[in-house]
Amino acid sequence: MVTPAVRPRPVPPPRPAPARVPDGCPLTASELAVLAAAAAGEISQETAARLHLSYETIRTARRRARTRLRARTPEQAVAIAAAAGWITVPAPAPRTAR
Repeated sequence: MVTPAVRPRPVPPPRPAPARVPDGCPLTASELAVLAAAAAGEISQETAARLHLSYETIRTARRRARTRLRARTPEQAVAIAAAAGWITVPAPAPRTAR
């Protein structure tokens, strides 16, 4: 009897170390990372690919951040976190004339 060849499992890339959460911040490091990505204009799929997480994990982090900050919209959650100094919002790119 021939035994089937065993394929080794692919090793996933290492996840980035969680950032330090500022004192007094009610959010987790992953929630802050997701809000910072949203502030930079990333969509959930891009954030999921960059952080090697599932799309649903990113959606959950955004929802929980919104709930913890008592924000009604994701944009309001980003504004609250930026106003508190927990994340930085990049300056918008200058528009070019057509």
